[in-house]
Amino acid sequence: MAKRKKVVNPNQKNVTKAVKSIDKKASAYKSVLRDKLAQGVAPDKAASAALESTGMADAVVGIVADGVAASFKIESTGFFDKKRYLDKEYQGIKLSELIVNCVEESSAEVGKVIKNQLSQGSSWLKMARSIEKTDLIGSDPTKRLGELATAARRAIGGNDPALMAEYTTELSKFKRHVDRLIDTDAPKGALRRAYQRVIAATESGNVAAMDAAISNAVTKKMAYNAQRIARTEMMTVWGETRIADFKSDEDVGGIQWMLSTSDNACEICEGNASADIGYGDGIYTFEELPEYPSHPNCMCSLLPIPADDMVKK
Repeated sequence: MAKRKKVVNPNQKNVTKAVKSIDKKASAYKSVLRDKLAQGVAPDKAASAALESTGMADAVVGIVADGVAASFKIESTGFFDKKRYLDKEYQGIKLSELIVNCVEESSAEVGKVIKNQLSQGSSWLKMARSIEKTDLIGSDPTKRLGELATAARRAIGGNDPALMAEYTTELSKFKRHVDRLIDTDAPKGALRRAYQRVIAATESGNVAAMDAAISNAVTKKMAYNAQRIARTEMMTVWGETRIADFKSDEDVGGIQWMLSTSDNACEICEGNASADIGYGDGIYTFEELPEYPSHPNCMCSLLPIPADDMVKK
């Protein structure tokens, strides 16, 4: 089978810039959080203080607005109203409020997770449940974190073959989930590496190292949630503007769905890029084009097809 052609999305640089900006804010948040905890501040209050000190929630709103404006300008020379964009509603909630809620809820969960860590041996399971409540991505391996943590704690320091086999099985499952995360510079790469450190820590048999690795992974997940909104919003606006541009050009008769240059394309995008409805692989009329983006974090591209080439084969 011939290797499917992939292209770099023109909006990739803008997305990467936004993701790095959020990651920088998250690093500042983590630094303040660590300092507050070292001073003996309670985890929930430390998380709130870090959120307020860094102004992370409002900063993410600004990063998303700037990123979407930059995405819009790739395909259009028109004026982009940031305030009007942030005021648009999702199920009765303004986008700006949705972003703030996402950051604040994620920060609150960080405080809960750390509090659980400081409690008892069952903290791993509690922590996994806390993470799972705010899970926003279907393929996120945190869904297996509880099983891995429990098996690791039972196996460490013992010689029971059955417990070791249970741990090995859960570790294998967790690794498979982590491997499904796309290893790029944004934002899944950082989250994937955080989870890989959890794997290494469990294999080391050091409980303290495991707790520290999971704490880091939870903080990365907080940043990921914000980055996911930014990335998805930016790609949605870029796609809408690009499609509108194609429709206004009488020389363009269709659109081709092209995979991104990421190493691991998802099944949805693979299907969109390979489906042939009569015009060739991944080529659609405006009416038959699948929803774009097809999922959160999608970085596929849309290319114009000349009207003269839109002839059913």
